[in-house]
Amino acid sequence: AIKRNAAVHFKGKVVLDVGSGTGVLAIWAAQAGARRVYAVEASGVGAHIQTMVEAHGLADTVTVLRERVEQVELAEQVDVIVSEWMGYFLLRESMVESVLLARDRWLKPGGVMYPSHARLLLAPSALPRFLLRRREEIASSMHAWEQLAAELRSKYSLRLDALQAAYEREHHEYAFSEAWQGILPASLLRDEPQVLLEADMHSVTHAQFFDWQTEVQFAPPHADEPQHGLCGWFDVRFCGSE
Repeated sequence: AIKRNAAVHFKGKVVLDVGSGTGVLAIWAAQAGARRVYAVEASGVGAHIQTMVEAHGLADTVTVLRERVEQVELAEQVDVIVSEWMGYFLLRESMVESVLLARDRWLKPGGVMYPSHARLLLAPSALPRFLLRRREEIASSMHAWEQLAAELRSKYSLRLDALQAAYEREHHEYAFSEAWQGILPASLLRDEPQVLLEADMHSVTHAQFFDWQTEVQFAPPHADEPQHGLCGWFDVRFCGSE
């Protein structure tokens, strides 16, 4: 997206990279013709940004700031903010709060956010192989538990089997009640996805991101197409300020 929109959004512009990591987005912005790029990264990995910048011959364009964006002081307002802020299910462990703060403090009126828009979606899904693997894992764990319990009872008269029901219950809760991350083919979705959240990154507020509820309805499952769980994912777009 940066390279395809170099002439429109980056050439001659000032760019802020929030949570720069190893500096990849900052480097791409500089290569796209940015006049100045501020790469902000507070974690230890930020120590490698300067090395990366110098390796690409961009030390005169990219300024590395080893601090939190909440504490950073820039010499100027910026035309573009870039950030790979998205977390699991879009918002879990994400940096979006820092990005919104940077936007409100440093982005010029009419400036551009990359990504510009984000959506969070949900759909029912069929997960036969996933269920089979989880059941096999539970069976394997319980077999190992039973062997251990038998050995401890034989050698030490220790009744570890008294905890077997609780141990098995914990395994079931972990396997079937916790969220799992992975790749799911669209062919396993069992209804049209519903949008839970849609955000324009130029105007969305903290409350709109984190203080919301929504109701969705899906078609009831068919006997020949069972539904085993809900699949959630997000997408982002790079549309400038339009």
